[in-house]
Amino acid sequence: MWCFVIRNHQLMIKLFQRTRQRFLTENKTGKYFNYAIGEIGVLIALQINNWNENKKVESIKKDYLQSFLEDLKVGFLNIMNHIDFAKDRISEQTKHKLAIPSIPQARRLCNRMLVKN
Repeated sequence: MWCFVIRNHQLMIKLFQRTRQRFLTENKTGKYFNYAIGEIGVLIALQINNWNENKKVESIKKDYLQSFLEDLKVGFLNIMNHIDFAKDRISEQTKHKLAIPSIPQARRLCNRMLVKN
């Protein structure tokens, strides 16, 4: 699309140059001034159109970046939740390992308790 706009813009500039030269060589000053006002209007319209197109592109970029940022936030929160879950599981497993003695330890504890009584 940009290529099309640039080519049309270049063609229009060449056309404006030729028309301007023709009016000046034929000494048609009044027509040249009317033409010049029209040319200026067209150039202003092209500039406004370019400005609007750039504004649209920037808006699309901004929307895309905001969406990307939201996705990153959600992904980060998911990762943090997984990390917290893993920490809780490790903590629970560690508590159980400390609370439940191994079989040889349990036998020794039972033997000690029986000897004392």
